Amino acid sequence: MVTLGTQSAPRVERWNFGAHNGKPISLDEFLDSKENEFRFFEGKEPWLKGVNRITWQNFFRVCTEEMDDLSKRATKLVIEYCLENVEAVAEEISGKVTLPRLEDALSTAYAEIYENPVYQYRWALRHPVVKEAVTLALVNRFPER
Repeated sequence: MVTLGTQSAPRVERWNFGAHNGKPISLDEFLDSKENEFRFFEGKEPWLKGVNRITWQNFFRVCTEEMDDLSKRATKLVIEYCLENVEAVAEEISGKVTLPRLEDALSTAYAEIYENPVYQYRWALRHPVVKEAVTLALVNRFPER
């Protein structure tokens, strides 16, 4: 099982959320661009009190079964967590990391256990904005071959 407890802070600055081969954009710019086509949750979020980073321990405190109550801030935290999971899995791959090799490694690390970060990663991808952001980041970061 992939463990993420030793990582200190999300490292999203190395990820590009722009169109493939287009102008690189940050995660904040990507989320800002989604406000016109997606309605983020705008109510009070007592479940986010004290949460500055998602971990495997607090994942389900933020990500409900419906995934319909994610604010822009919560969505950003979830995307950062997903990319941390990807980085942890990528570090375990020997040799050049490619998207197909990464997808194989993620499949291998998958177990339907709530505490499994790869299970949580797949859970988070059910949210359309999270899925789009992670997909763009992966396509931009890892070569096809």
